[in-house]
Amino acid sequence: RSSDLGRDYGQGVPNPSSQNVYGRVKVPNPGAHAFVPGMYASYNSPDGTYVNHSENYHQHSGGQPDAMGGAPYYYPTHTSSSAAMVAFPDVRVYTGPPSHVAHLTSTQTGYGMVEELRHDLIQRQIAGQSYVSSSSEMTDIPQELEGYHSLCPLEPTGKENGVGVFGCKTTCYKAINTKNSVTYALRRIHGFRLSSARSLQRVEQWKKMNHPNVVSLREVFTTKHFGDHSLVFTHDYHPGAETLANHHFNLRSIQQGGPTPPSSMGGARSSHSFSSGTPSTSTTTSLLPENLIWTYCIQLTAAVKAIHEQGLAVRALDVTKILITGKTRLRLNCVGIMDVLTFNQTPGPGALLVRHQHEDLMALGHILLALACNSLAANRQDQLHKSLETITLSYSPDLKNLIV
Repeated sequence: RSSDLGRDYGQGVPNPSSQNVYGRVKVPNPGAHAFVPGMYASYNSPDGTYVNHSENYHQHSGGQPDAMGGAPYYYPTHTSSSAAMVAFPDVRVYTGPPSHVAHLTSTQTGYGMVEELRHDLIQRQIAGQSYVSSSSEMTDIPQELEGYHSLCPLEPTGKENGVGVFGCKTTCYKAINTKNSVTYALRRIHGFRLSSARSLQRVEQWKKMNHPNVVSLREVFTTKHFGDHSLVFTHDYHPGAETLANHHFNLRSIQQGGPTPPSSMGGARSSHSFSSGTPSTSTTTSLLPENLIWTYCIQLTAAVKAIHEQGLAVRALDVTKILITGKTRLRLNCVGIMDVLTFNQTPGPGALLVRHQHEDLMALGHILLALACNSLAANRQDQLHKSLETITLSYSPDLKNLIV
């Protein structure tokens, strides 16, 4: 046995059966196999039996001692019964801090990230890796689409998905680009056929738009992979994002045009439902804090200002088309879509620009009014007086003057 070990380990390597040492395994290509802790370690067990887990590596390397470039490998003679009982998960998800540092607070450690941020990053990673199950009934989703693959819907794809802001049925997917392996958000316009290539002129202007509060438009293309003539807009994908409507209002009430009860946010306001759809004038604890409204206002006005300076208009400034990422970061979504859909209805690109930009400012005021009153019903004509009264009693004059 000593001669066998000497032949396998090479000259000058001590016999592991007589000394408590760790055998060294030379890995010719570290990227070929994922390293699992304890898989390649060798040691002496308490009963004196020599255990070498490099057998696992031997099984992956083809079973030959000199299979990789003639380099010597340890050829195991024992099989550990405990090694076959250990299974490693296919999904690597952070399970929390180890026990020896779990009792320490962030001020004691002084390094690493807080648990809330770590949890948020993991949730984004999980959302970005979602896929359509093989047992799903979504058989109308193509496997590949004009240079994209692994399509996964981000919105309901059934008939209950109405026309919405754009006046036609749309569906949003996430997909991976074949060329750069980056995940993007694809907005499909159902049953739309381009009448002229001139309608894509504004797309080039939108592709140059780069702002931290605007979801960038990457490309626009047509396809028949869905069984009809569809127009697809490619925007940046932000995993884990939700719309302003989902975050602060009831989405079903928005779709039905009814009252919108608020949702809690960090304990800043208590749960309170508007049974009549009117803004509250007595319960100030149910309203959003003013500093949060100012945070939203600064971001929205900065995005709108940057778009208008480029000679463009948002034309889709709606609570269902504004994304929230992180805690309070806002991004205008679906930019550039209305410019393509309404091209035939526009006699000249510059003739209606001032009108469209004025409509953006009006829509911005409606959004701020709804946030201040915590209800979309605040924008109704018969509720404007009560809405202004709510703002006067609950917020500063500066915020009121801005909205009015």
